[in-house]
Amino acid sequence: MIAVESRASLTNLMTATIENAEQEREMDVKEAVQIAKKYVIDLFEEEGISDIGLEEVVFASNSWTITIGFSRPWNRNIGSVLGGQVSRSYKALRIQDEDGRVLSVKDRALGDSE
Repeated sequence: MIAVESRASLTNLMTATIENAEQEREMDVKEAVQIAKKYVIDLFEEEGISDIGLEEVVFASNSWTITIGFSRPWNRNIGSVLGGQVSRSYKALRIQDEDGRVLSVKDRALGDSE
């Protein structure tokens, strides 16, 4: 009986914690991704990037870390020489949840964990 009550209490606590975490966020995941993609497009506009895509989303400590992948013209040229494998660049953007401000842009290699 105690184990069942504890499990129910734990489930209620977890549900309340998730709901509170969602309520504390200023923007939802789609808004954060939109900001990240727009920022990458604007920042790398002169490089002629293409194939822009979402790779990863993390929310922690009142900020979003959004990883965006894209191809650069020289990646496509190298890829055609190497038999069609096009390498991609990955950038991890940290975005302040409160106001949508981009706090940092870092290189993100596959296999990195943050």
